[in-house]
This record gives sequence, C-alpha cells and structure tokens, in this order.
Amino acid sequence: MKKLVIVSGLVIAVVTITYLLLPYEDEMSYRESDMVRYHLYTPASIKQAPRLSQDYIFSHSAANGQPESNGVCFSGVSDAAALKQYLVSRDFIFTRKVATGELWTSDRNPNVYFTITRNISPASKVCLYESTR
Repeated sequence: MKKLVIVSGLVIAVVTITYLLLPYEDEMSYRESDMVRYHLYTPASIKQAPRLSQDYIFSHSAANGQPESNGVCFSGVSDAAALKQYLVSRDFIFTRKVATGELWTSDRNPNVYFTITRNISPASKVCLYESTR
C-alpha cells in the first residue's frame, strides 16, 4: 500500500512538472506521437474521429481571446463523407456552409460546433475542427 502511494505521488508530480514546463503556444500543430500535447490538447471527439489517411496532423488554437479550437487535418484525401457520418453518429447536423467549409451543430451540445474544411489546391486535404462558443 505504501508503494502505491509513493508511485501515485511520483506520477502526479511528473505530470504536473511536465505540464508546467511545457511551453504553451497560442497556436500549435503536433502529431499523435507527441504524446504530451496529444493527451493535453486533443479532445476525445477529435481523437475518435475516423482516420481518412495515414498522413494527418493535429492542431490547437486559443489565440487572442478567441474560442478554443482543436482539429485534425488529413493530407492526400478530398472525400469527407466518413467525417460527416461520424458527426451524424454524435448527433450533429449540417447547419450551413460558411466561408471556411461546413458548419455542424447539435441541440444536445449547443456550446460546441464542428467545421469540416476541404482544400484541393495545392494538395488535397480534409480537416475537422471542434470549437467552443
């Protein structure tokens, strides 16, 4: 029992020190292999999104008082159908087209919305962003 308390205390101390020493950036991109940023900044809804390709990168933004936004971008693809099905399975519905792509909202969670973007030029890329109001 005493070993469990010591090990638990050490784990908490290491996580706390890592969090405090990790430089915070208003905007950052990172890969899933960057375990600290991945676990600190990626919400479950983005972690659980279907992987459209093997080439993907995560992002986090909370710049200048703007709402927090987290996302994942998949390179080499242009079809977002799997992401749309994923959002529907989470009770989100397509709301409208916006300048950056498609806005998806849910009555069950009005403080969160998703945006799906597709870029074809210069390279095809599909992104899913979660933002808070």
